[in-house]
Amino acid sequence: MKLNTCKMIKDLSTHSALPWLVGGDLNEIFYNYEKKGGLAKSQILLDAFCATFEECGLYDLGYSDYPFTWDNRRAGLTVVEERLDRFCGSLEWSLLFPEAEVIHLDEHFSDHLPILLKTQKNASARRRAARSFKFENMWVQDTSCKDIVKTAWEGVTECNTWANLEAKLWACSQALIRDMER
Repeated sequence: MKLNTCKMIKDLSTHSALPWLVGGDLNEIFYNYEKKGGLAKSQILLDAFCATFEECGLYDLGYSDYPFTWDNRRAGLTVVEERLDRFCGSLEWSLLFPEAEVIHLDEHFSDHLPILLKTQKNASARRRAARSFKFENMWVQDTSCKDIVKTAWEGVTECNTWANLEAKLWACSQALIRDMER
């Protein structure tokens, strides 16, 4: 069990009654199913680690995408993967941000995957929920498809890399839908 992490979390919990959030590399898992490969960890120690968060009113916010955020950079039977990185929030924090979601991003610059906390869905996500987009293979046969996608893609420039990608994909999907409806 990571005693220093537990001690720090307990200490922080005594400083304020405000809604709070803890996130990042906790360097420990909560449950053995959050580990793939290698030997199982002592569930008694994991329970004590997890209990620290519960005692402090912090609960795992979950995640989407790949379940593990760390690997030992080995191959084959010696590879070990674990979910060491997470966000845990208080109930009060979760009530302030009911749409919050944690996404494990797919970047391979480190032995840890970056984790992204989105506190609310943006407007394009709400639009997507209202009308789901599915790429149609028939569009590839249409000679104008490439130009439609190129024009829509080049027409968007956001500062944030992820927002830029999301906006470009949204613009492309809308341009293709408009073209299909003609």
